[in-house]
Amino acid sequence: MVNKWNTTEEQKSNHTATTISDDSATHLIPTFDWDDQTQQHILGSFYYGYIISGLPSGWLAGKIGGKRSIVIVLLFQGLLSAMIPWAAGVGTSLLTIVRVLQGVIEGLIMPAVYITLKKWIVPSERSTLLSIAYSGSCIAEVCCYPLSMWISTSPSLGGWPTSYYTFSFLCALLAIICIAFIYDYPVDDPYVSTKEVEYLKTKKAT
Repeated sequence: MVNKWNTTEEQKSNHTATTISDDSATHLIPTFDWDDQTQQHILGSFYYGYIISGLPSGWLAGKIGGKRSIVIVLLFQGLLSAMIPWAAGVGTSLLTIVRVLQGVIEGLIMPAVYITLKKWIVPSERSTLLSIAYSGSCIAEVCCYPLSMWISTSPSLGGWPTSYYTFSFLCALLAIICIAFIYDYPVDDPYVSTKEVEYLKTKKAT
């Protein structure tokens, strides 16, 4: 997103346009002349929002349910991710607001996951299955960073804006999968047998 090479006086504005070419196509991809302090502020604004939602997120997830909370997070994160290219073009203030909102929404995800898994995992398996579930976010980071870099540096794919649109689409897709296959309680899941439900009830009671 940041233009680190063009530093002439004509390009000292918030928004510039840089032409990036390859063998297949030529695209006009927007870049921004942000100094280091501005970049740090934009990147850090996500965590400002994350801190804000840290305490109330557990209470809220308990009130509205784990499944609903996860779906809300995915849908809003997808929407906010799709807004970033537009917000960046408008100005750093709007982009910062969008990033703060992303942090606020993201703070809800882990309590929602824990609340949901608590109803599905027996105490003897809790540490193992929680570790497996939590490792999913680490695996996602390992996969998403290279994917985002590849998309962002590929003019034929539209450059960095396409990266945000791609993850916005993935959020929507995951939300649909959650709606179809995730249930707050084992008894509500049509794919879980009565024997499995009774097993979970017995083990959780002991």
